[in-house]
Amino acid sequence: MGAERYIYGVTIYLYALSVLFFFSDFLHASKRRNWIAMSLLIGVWALQSTFLFIRFMERDFVPVLSMFDTLMFYAWVIVTFSIIVNALFRMPLFVFISNVAGFGMVAASLFVTRDTSAAISRQLVSELLFLHVSLALVAYAFFLFSFLLSLLYLTLNYMLKKKRWNKLVLRAPSLSRIEPLIYGSSVIGVPLLLSSLILGIIWAHQQTVAGFWLDVKTWTSFLVFFVYAYYVFRRTVSNWSGKPLALSNAIAFSTVILNTFISNFGISFHRW
Repeated sequence: MGAERYIYGVTIYLYALSVLFFFSDFLHASKRRNWIAMSLLIGVWALQSTFLFIRFMERDFVPVLSMFDTLMFYAWVIVTFSIIVNALFRMPLFVFISNVAGFGMVAASLFVTRDTSAAISRQLVSELLFLHVSLALVAYAFFLFSFLLSLLYLTLNYMLKKKRWNKLVLRAPSLSRIEPLIYGSSVIGVPLLLSSLILGIIWAHQQTVAGFWLDVKTWTSFLVFFVYAYYVFRRTVSNWSGKPLALSNAIAFSTVILNTFISNFGISFHRW
């Protein structure tokens, strides 16, 4: 437990420093600042991975049932994906924006309960549930990336039309590079969420969970899936592109926000 607390604290400080260096690099482009920011971010990823592993090893159950673990897992996925994106596409501005969101999740984890009841967790958690929750969180993380990219696209599109040549426009990737990433993130997220829903139904059937089909989050999760599935379908069939693609994706993310907040309203047995 002591090592867990120490790693958690160091992770927050390193993450904050990394975001600050990314912000400094955005204001005044510097290869050295960008290198320091990325190095710190890789260090954050290593600490996050260690932290999640320790939480897994120190408990008799897989810690996936609390909002704390949900936020930490979200942040880990964001850091992982942003490192990969930077390595493949060299998009420092997107890495900065996504990790501002990631750091916000880590900061929010300071104000939520760290653990659920161990007795309840042992009763509920199984391999199926772990896969169900993990796949759902990864899917929502990809929807978050798609949302952030959509906001970036809409902002750049507006500034370019108004001919506002500021640092954001000059440092940002081209719209033609952002657009396929918006669509691609959603395409990855949809099958992941579908797999999660199927595993969740199988688990609920095996555990004979009372009121599963009456739970609000069960239906809002299906809502998220159908909204994004329809979005991917229309993009493929109607060849949506440009501003309509980004705007519809940004609107679709409202279902993810709704689904996430339901866990905190006490109207669902879901706590993730």
